[in-house]
Amino acid sequence: VIATLAISAPGVIAQRRTFTTGTPAEIATARARGLAHLQARIHDWGIESPDSLVVTRATVDERSRAHTRVQQFYRGIPLFGGEAIVHMRDDGEVEAVTDALVTSVTVNPRARLATGAAISRAVANHGCADCLTAPPVANLMVLRLLGVDRLVYRVELRREDGTAQTSMPVTFVDANTGDIV
Repeated sequence: VIATLAISAPGVIAQRRTFTTGTPAEIATARARGLAHLQARIHDWGIESPDSLVVTRATVDERSRAHTRVQQFYRGIPLFGGEAIVHMRDDGEVEAVTDALVTSVTVNPRARLATGAAISRAVANHGCADCLTAPPVANLMVLRLLGVDRLVYRVELRREDGTAQTSMPVTFVDANTGDIV
């Protein structure tokens, strides 16, 4: 039987690693710790509720550091660009937060424009409905533009035909007025 003994210098406490290779338990810990770290600070950022932040992914990298990605929501609607990443050392302590969270959101979360109407406006704005190679996809979002919060549909169009015009344009359509934002 071979035993390994870790010896520390006097007065030095051996560091216990929380993250190593990204096991399911470590990922669950990263998710919970990263979210808790952000939720404890929501009022400092003018964010309405702890439920406004939802973990979208957690990973442990090759240096045994964990990274928890969070998407911000406003009354159940995602905020375009409202994301944060909590970076944790291998001992589980938060090292840094990279964020683009949107503070003090104020917008009516009820759309007057139907999803189909928003898609029609985006396709008309694009100017070539026959060129699309897949059905458009629209998602309701909150977009802060020039300091003003707007409820919008983010409409993704797709043209993948091997020509120089191959593209995947995204159009924001105001969910109340139908204006192209």
